[in-house]
Amino acid sequence: MRLLSLRALLGALIALALLVTPAGARVAPPDLPPPPAADGAQIAAAFAKLSRDTSWQLVQKVPLRFDAYHPEGIVRLGDHYVLSAVQVTEPTQKYQPPGTIIDGTDRTPGKGIAHLIAFDAQGNKLADERVDDGGTIYHPGGLDYDGRDLWLAVAEYRPNKPSIIYRVDPISLVPEEVLRSPDHIGGIVHDTRRHRVLGLNWGSRTEYEWKLTGHGAVVKAAITNPSHFVDYQDCKYLGRPRGFEDPAMLCSGIATLHHPGPDGQPVNYDLGGVAEVDVTTMRPIDEVPFQEYTDQRQVATRNALDVQVVDGRLRLYLVADDNQSNLLVYEAH
Repeated sequence: MRLLSLRALLGALIALALLVTPAGARVAPPDLPPPPAADGAQIAAAFAKLSRDTSWQLVQKVPLRFDAYHPEGIVRLGDHYVLSAVQVTEPTQKYQPPGTIIDGTDRTPGKGIAHLIAFDAQGNKLADERVDDGGTIYHPGGLDYDGRDLWLAVAEYRPNKPSIIYRVDPISLVPEEVLRSPDHIGGIVHDTRRHRVLGLNWGSRTEYEWKLTGHGAVVKAAITNPSHFVDYQDCKYLGRPRGFEDPAMLCSGIATLHHPGPDGQPVNYDLGGVAEVDVTTMRPIDEVPFQEYTDQRQVATRNALDVQVVDGRLRLYLVADDNQSNLLVYEAH
C-alpha cells in the first residue's frame, strides 16, 4: 500500500509540474548573467542625463580576430559576447527600372549565410552557429537577452518579406523557432513583463507585438513608429523602470539623409542616434544623437548595441564596421 501511495503521490506531483510549467520553458543555467532589464532603472536614470553636448569617451577598443561580415546585433554575457552577422554571397539587386515592385518588394532575394558568433573579451572567436534557413531567409537582425534566452529574427534581405523569430540557447547558440512573420523583422526584444515578443520591421517603421502562448504566438498589435529621428537597428529590453508608465527598450541606429546643399550639390550623410522607447506606443521617452565614428568612417551606432551602467555612467558596446571590425566601448561623461 505504501508503495502504491508513493507512486500515486509522485504521479500527482509530475502532473502538477506539467500544469504549472509553460510549454517549452527551460531553466536558465546558474552561471548566466542577469539581463539589461535587471539594471533597467539605472540605465534609464543614466540615459536621462544625456544631451546633445554629452562627451562620449572611448574606454575600450577590442579588435575582433575574425571576420565580422556585416554585423547586426550584439549581447554581452559577462566576459564574452554573441554577435549576429550576415555573410552576403550574392548581393540583392534593385528591380529595373527604379521604383519597380514585384511581389511586394523592390529587389531580388540575393543569397547569404546568417551567423551567430560567440567571442571572448580579447576578441577571439569561441563559436560560430549558422542560423539561416538554407534558402532566402539569411539576414539576422538585432539581439536581445532576457536572462535565459537570446532572441533573434532572421529575415529575407529585403522589405516586406518573411522572417523567422528564434529563441536561442546562449550557451550552445542552438536556435528554436518560435514564430514566423510575413514581414521583414530586424530589431527584436522580449517583453518579459507582458510575455510578448516585439519586432521592428524594415526601417523600424512598424512594431509588431506577439503574445506568447503555450502553442506559439498570436499577433496582438501593429504599432506605427511616430519617430523619424533614426531607424532602429538593435534594441535591448529594460523592463519598466520606476516612474515609467510602460516597459521600455533602448535602441540605436542611423538615418541615412540626402538633400541638396547650399550650392545645389547633393549632400549625403548618416546621422547616428540612441533612443529610449516606450514598447507599447513606440514613442521615444528620450533620444540623443551619437556623433562618434569608426575606423571605417561609419557612425558607431550603425549596427550592434548593448548597454551597461558602470559607476553611474552609461556604457555602450558597439560593433559597426564590416569584416575587420572592433568592439567599441563608449562611456558617457
